[in-house]
Amino acid sequence: VTATATYTLPIDESLGEISIGATLSYVDSQFVSSGNAAEFAAGRIPFDSGIIPSRTVINLNLNWKKVGGSPIDMAIFATNVNNEDAYVAG
Repeated sequence: VTATATYTLPIDESLGEISIGATLSYVDSQFVSSGNAAEFAAGRIPFDSGIIPSRTVINLNLNWKKVGGSPIDMAIFATNVNNEDAYVAG
């Protein structure tokens, strides 16, 4: 599940448009296994399984369009601000 929210600050248009946003991504726990069940049954390789825990990742961004009324846009972003571990394999 992913949800994003953005808020545009109510500032004078001559300064440009500044918005702040956050994205929250949630992944539920997952069953993982390594090895091949047939090879395991034949006694040739180990078979291991486990659970990767659920995780929530938060990303933030700040956007400034038409900086000070100029044709320049700026953006700053930070990913995984809650320092969540992300497992990619079991």
